Amino acid sequence: MGRAWFSAGLQDVNEDFMALDAAGNYLNSSFGINSVIALNDHPSIFPQLSIGLNLGWNISDNFTWESGIYNGATLSFDHNRFNLKHKLNKRKGYLLLTEGTYSDESRTAKIGTWYHTGEEDFGLWAMGQQRLCQVGRGGIDAFAIAAYSPKKDYRVVTNLMAGINGTGLATSGDVLGLAVSTVQVARQGWETALELNYRLPVYKSIYLSPDAQYIINPGATPHAADALVLDLRLGIAY
Repeated sequence: MGRAWFSAGLQDVNEDFMALDAAGNYLNSSFGINSVIALNDHPSIFPQLSIGLNLGWNISDNFTWESGIYNGATLSFDHNRFNLKHKLNKRKGYLLLTEGTYSDESRTAKIGTWYHTGEEDFGLWAMGQQRLCQVGRGGIDAFAIAAYSPKKDYRVVTNLMAGINGTGLATSGDVLGLAVSTVQVARQGWETALELNYRLPVYKSIYLSPDAQYIINPGATPHAADALVLDLRLGIAY
């Protein structure tokens, strides 16, 4: 279709919207899709997908616009164990999203909004990444993400994130990153997660990724003890 495209069927919102390459290695779920929409509107994301339609247009070599409409009521595993039940429900509504992207060799910037017809609420997001300097075959990149919804009875109203990554510092293809994500929970306060992640290629497409997260005020619960989470991921990039 030239500069335009579309897709229909079972869709992952985070495959097309609210995603940055620079945030992709971190294990805290906020860096994949912001907590404001994820915890309030339960969008269609892996592994629980729902029906959707996406439309996009490459306006120029640097500018892209994309919009999507999704079933507004993704069922949980308890009610859709094998992800085979997919019914549109007018009462529960639809999730509408639109996003504009600017991208060139050293930077990416995105801004977008969503509206849920069943919940009658909306939110906004903005994000970007920037190559700060080139180091050999790698470099230093920084990113920032913000999401907000003004709805007063939302559980999560604000999510702010930022991080810095170094690629190719020790060996070709490795990535060392440090990031922070802070979430405002309505009527409770803030939860903040600090994450240190390293991705090391070990054989062709196989990589190891040790990860450490220090979570301050977990769940924004008053007097909750801070938590340290250690992980080791084995992955295949394809």
